[in-house]
Amino acid sequence: MVVNAARDRDTQPYRLQTAIARQNDTTPGVFIRNNAEVAGKLDGRLNSSDLYRFDVTSKSTLRLKVTGGPDMVVTRANGRRIDSGSFVERTVRAGRYFVAVQGSSNYTLRRVSRTITTANIRFNGRKNAVIRPGSSTALAIRVRPNVSGRATMVVERFDPIDGWQFQRRFVVQVSSGIGKVTYRPPSVGRYRAYGTFRGSKTAAADETRVSRLRVQGPLVD
Repeated sequence: MVVNAARDRDTQPYRLQTAIARQNDTTPGVFIRNNAEVAGKLDGRLNSSDLYRFDVTSKSTLRLKVTGGPDMVVTRANGRRIDSGSFVERTVRAGRYFVAVQGSSNYTLRRVSRTITTANIRFNGRKNAVIRPGSSTALAIRVRPNVSGRATMVVERFDPIDGWQFQRRFVVQVSSGIGKVTYRPPSVGRYRAYGTFRGSKTAAADETRVSRLRVQGPLVD
């Protein structure tokens, strides 16, 4: 360690402090898992920053919150700063990230990442399907990537006078990206379905667009 004097100045008093670096003082930092909470203490002097790291496996919404007084700086693995403050909420792509908690006090840091999902609903695998009267159809909601959770599917029937009317509601378990039921329309006519993936601790919710079904047979005079 070399201490250099500033130029053009007389006597320059100084104080040098050293300490053993801990795991949270430098890279790679302490790994913090999803939906986890960690507590720490900063003294504002030698120990004024704690370093944590986390991984994001697919495009996700990220929420980081530090309470107790300190702020934080969030960076990518290449050191590029993406946000700072005591609360961060944003969309991030897959990759490795670091968060440095900086200040002077006890603190609690919490991380929540939720995979961004895309959901769609289909009759017999089609967005627009046709079946014969008395037949059943496979009504399925698909979620990408292949996450798990609960979903709701709503079926409506078209009335030529009053328009679309509620007909049936299903609550299904989505496993590995798919949840399905067997649906038998009560009569000929036009039907439509839409659904909502409710999300989970690690996956964000999403709403589907509408899929349509016609139940019809030959015209009879």
